Amino acid sequence: MMRRIDIDRVNLRGLLWKKRVQAARELRLHPNTLAKKLKGESDWMLRELNALADFAKVDIDQIVRIE
Repeated sequence: MMRRIDIDRVNLRGLLWKKRVQAARELRLHPNTLAKKLKGESDWMLRELNALADFAKVDIDQIVRIE
């Protein structure tokens, strides 16, 4: 059975407000790539989501929901 991961993009954008460049550096992504991921135009890798939660100092459950 395949499970779906739902990403709370609104919450992510809020957590990263004015910190996108630093978050992109932390994730080793180009800022434009991060912007595409935040808009849902590009897929996230699980390691990126974990690193993003660490960067934002939140639990992963605040940014993803597994269905």
